[in-house]
Amino acid sequence: MTQDIEKIAEIKEKAKIENSIKIAERLLKNGLVTPMFISDCTNLSIPDIQVLDNLLRSDHYTKKDIDTLIDNIYKTKSHDIYKINPYHLMEYAENTGWISIKRKRLDVAVFQKTVINGDIENRYQINIPLDKDLLDYRSSLQAAILVIVKADNCTEEDLYQNISSTHNQYANSKKDENTRRDADKLKTTDDYNWHSYGYIDSYPVKYRAEKSGEIYMVLSCMDGNISTVYHHPDITYRKIQNGQDGKFYDEDLKVAFYKLQSEYYYHLSKEIEFEVESKHFENTKNL
Repeated sequence: MTQDIEKIAEIKEKAKIENSIKIAERLLKNGLVTPMFISDCTNLSIPDIQVLDNLLRSDHYTKKDIDTLIDNIYKTKSHDIYKINPYHLMEYAENTGWISIKRKRLDVAVFQKTVINGDIENRYQINIPLDKDLLDYRSSLQAAILVIVKADNCTEEDLYQNISSTHNQYANSKKDENTRRDADKLKTTDDYNWHSYGYIDSYPVKYRAEKSGEIYMVLSCMDGNISTVYHHPDITYRKIQNGQDGKFYDEDLKVAFYKLQSEYYYHLSKEIEFEVESKHFENTKNL
């Protein structure tokens, strides 16, 4: 079944190449356009167009020569598929408006995109295979590339260049982030001391870093201490930053403070509720 799918994909791709060659042949015989223009019209590479031009200039080329050219172009395109890292293709999709669709399967990444052109709305979906051991890996990746080429209105050659460019930008960004994190580690020292953070109803609030990377915040009032702990989702990085020189992320501290306020007012409301109910029952007894 898989072989049949790949064979159908091969037939379709060769038919597209043959059609492009027929268009290129007409344009070359016209003699008024450049190979660059023909490449833009047909998605054929300039070297392939030059080979076709040399064949047409020959007095004794045959259909077999054209078929051989089609096979060579197809093999080159197929070989390019294996050069593409599917995770780099995912980076490209994420950065060019494709929306990731969550699925249970972990060996295939699904993306969708809506392209509006005037009054026409076209929706596209790509399935990027992430495991090269999948039987339909090549045909699935080729199908995804062809859909992207159509949706993003570019050539395959342009897409390969854009994938490489996007990955390089992503890699440089990650490198800068790692450098910044390493610098943070070097320039600061751990600090798990208490630090003041304003008041709630005139009661002082203070906080400290936990070695786990959490913020521990406490309020001291007449009834004792009311406390809360804020655990940020990115706790690994927070372990680097939170307990250093008494400094926390401002937004993290705000969240911890709001949580503490909620705890305090909940505690206060329960006290008031208890007082009101106690007075009610006391008054009821006196009746």
